Amino acid sequence: MGEYLDRFNSVSDSYKAFAIFAIALIIGLVNYFLGFSPLKDEYNVLLEKRSSLEKKKVEYDAKSKTLEMDRRINREINRMLNEKKGRLPDTTDIEKVIAVLGRKAEQAAVRIIDIKPKKEEIKELYVEKTIELSVIGSFHETLNFLYMVSKTERIVNMDDIIMSDPVYKNQKAVVKSNLTLKVYRFKKITEEKKEKVKK
Repeated sequence: MGEYLDRFNSVSDSYKAFAIFAIALIIGLVNYFLGFSPLKDEYNVLLEKRSSLEKKKVEYDAKSKTLEMDRRINREINRMLNEKKGRLPDTTDIEKVIAVLGRKAEQAAVRIIDIKPKKEEIKELYVEKTIELSVIGSFHETLNFLYMVSKTERIVNMDDIIMSDPVYKNQKAVVKSNLTLKVYRFKKITEEKKEKVKK
């Protein structure tokens, strides 16, 4: 080793500087390339994590928008349900329905001769009550009665309207009309549970 140091000391200062620079450069390059590979791998891992986080952010933003849209739709449905609640009450209240029919018949100048409420039918989202009704009046009066019933606050459907037995009275044709009315109400949670138990 001493021999190499003597040789090194015998060379010119410029050669010594160049040799030291070359050795330092080689050591630096070796360290750079040996150290760069792990750094490059770490950099790639960080890039992948960043890409994954960006994808998750996009997914989160999409879910957030969907959730906000769902909330808006639910608010609108609740608003509409509250608006319609008067037309689709919680109870059938058949006495009130019959009283309304009586008032409408009086206003239209028809006479109710028979009214038969039937058993309620539980449907998927509501409960339906059928009422069989017979009225007597002129053709025009009967149509006016049906129109007035259709304009009540409650939702009322009319089916199977049959007009028969026309008789000429007081200068007008009087007919007997048989029809089926259907009124509705909200289905209660307890009724939903009973339906599930039956199934």
